Amino acid sequence: SCLSPHKTVCKSIAFPFPTAGLNKLFFLSKVTLPTPVTKANPKSYFSKSLFAESLSYNLTFNIKLIKVYRSRTHQQWTLMEDTSKNLTEYSYQYIKQQMEQNVLAPGARLVNRKLAAELGVSAIPVREAICRLASEGFVEHIQGSGAFVREIGREDLDELYVLRDLLESFAAGEAALYITPQQLDDLQFLIDEMREITALLNERNAKHTTPAQFNRWVDCETEFHEILIEASRNRLLKKVIQEQRAITDVFYALRQLKHKIITPQSAEETCAGKEQILAAFRNRDADLARQIMSEQIQAGRRDVLAFMRKQERGRNAT
Repeated sequence: SCLSPHKTVCKSIAFPFPTAGLNKLFFLSKVTLPTPVTKANPKSYFSKSLFAESLSYNLTFNIKLIKVYRSRTHQQWTLMEDTSKNLTEYSYQYIKQQMEQNVLAPGARLVNRKLAAELGVSAIPVREAICRLASEGFVEHIQGSGAFVREIGREDLDELYVLRDLLESFAAGEAALYITPQQLDDLQFLIDEMREITALLNERNAKHTTPAQFNRWVDCETEFHEILIEASRNRLLKKVIQEQRAITDVFYALRQLKHKIITPQSAEETCAGKEQILAAFRNRDADLARQIMSEQIQAGRRDVLAFMRKQERGRNAT
């Protein structure tokens, strides 16, 4: 309700006018203007004097109104921004999952309109998601052709393993000195999950992981190494690893190799190696942590490259 007797003026003040008008109103509310209208001066009924009088009656109300209006405007813009971000994130997760499950196989072309129709969104969040995937090395843009799912070759992967050995072995030594109890618990949790997958393989006499087990295994591997890098507390090292995509590219390539690469034997060896690294961390033994990490990376390099050569021979035979 309006406390001023001049209800017509007050009603106009209460109307949600633009931000520029709000700033002007704040300015006017601070200005001392002439006295209110009198019978001797009826033409000043809608003059600044009357406007100032209305403000004097309703200053507190109007300031509250302005704050509410600005708050609601901010909330509307925030909601629009959050919605846009959510759609982009949704599109990103969907496309990445399709790539991980080889629905979008290496070399497949990413068509914005087709993906947008599948997701039920516009092409804008899809385009932003593809740009993000390209920045992370999962997608490559070819001028005049479009965006394609990136395929990592054997030579590229070999070089990445060499880079990983140099960077992550050093990071493991640093992590042994600075790792926190919470990070140690997080690493133990991941090892326990990998142990569960290994136990299932042995119980069922399986030759290799299922697609679901494989994806969870690679998730655990990726998170394990990311925690290790974070625990090193070396910002420059972390930046170099992220920029060179030494971790993301390796585990992305593993997803392209299908789930048959993880056997009960390789799973057991990987878990044992990670438990040795964790023990070195708990004992604050930097030299041993570096050594074990290097051995683990080199073992992974041999297994993965051997698997890729086997696949290439199979393709050439057919």
